[in-house]
Amino acid sequence: TTLFRSHPVRWDVDAGGLFELTDLGLPSGADDAVVADINGFGDVVINSQGVSETAYVKVAAQPLQLLGEDTNVTAINDVGEIVGVYDSGNSPRVGYYWTVDAAGNIVSTIPLGSFLPNDINGNGVMVGEDTGRAAMARFINGTLQVQLLSNDLNTTATAISPNGDWVVGEVSTFNGDHWLGEAFVWTEATGLMLLGTLEGYGSSSATGVNDSGQIVGWSDVRGKIGQAAFLSDGGQMQDLNQLVNVGSGMT
Repeated sequence: TTLFRSHPVRWDVDAGGLFELTDLGLPSGADDAVVADINGFGDVVINSQGVSETAYVKVAAQPLQLLGEDTNVTAINDVGEIVGVYDSGNSPRVGYYWTVDAAGNIVSTIPLGSFLPNDINGNGVMVGEDTGRAAMARFINGTLQVQLLSNDLNTTATAISPNGDWVVGEVSTFNGDHWLGEAFVWTEATGLMLLGTLEGYGSSSATGVNDSGQIVGWSDVRGKIGQAAFLSDGGQMQDLNQLVNVGSGMT
């Protein structure tokens, strides 16, 4: 029997636009591993599956460094700040914040309590959820300050723009039969605003946003299996598949 394993990989692009694929290696004892995020210097954070879910960081050409077992790492920024969530399955989940130096050494490991981060920008502003509500957090004078973005349960923030002006995520609601998700965007000026779905059908979720407020994510599409990627710009959600030439072979 052949056992297929997923390895974490990184593509590097040279000045001529040529791609080079690097296998980052499977951590010892892992059955599978995937890259969760990459920063502007090519440093990556990795989640592996084996006896338990285990998180690692790889800086430059340095060996993998263990962040924690029973841990899911979610993001790394350009100054070596990393966020993730500890979940043993037997106790409440706990958010975590790490810092690494240029040599890949883990400098600090700080528990975040009930704040569970999904993303962190270059200014150290984190977004995620706290007690089931979308939230933003940062350290001010060494103390974690958490700001709720919604008072509604079952909301989570998934990404923050580099300048910190825009936050996106998902609101989940139960329709009596099953759960549906809907993408949202939040700013200080507008508060939380729902983005809807493509064709007003099914679920959607926002996964990224830039400094101009352009949002990407996925949405269900009526009559199709799986989801379609979308771009939301100025409140208008567009199916990105519509931008692909039919004869190009791309999907």
